[in-house]
Amino acid sequence: MDGVNIEKNEKKNALLIAIEEGRTIVKDPNAPRYSSMEDLKAALEV
Repeated sequence: MDGVNIEKNEKKNALLIAIEEGRTIVKDPNAPRYSSMEDLKAALEV
């Protein structure tokens, strides 16, 4: 069962890191902003 708990902890830690990264991006006035999916796709050249 320890393997399962380790995997859950790793996923939880990855989620917490992603949330913190998102908060950092939101606070960054220099981060690009997109008002639509079309704008985002154009920036990503999709």
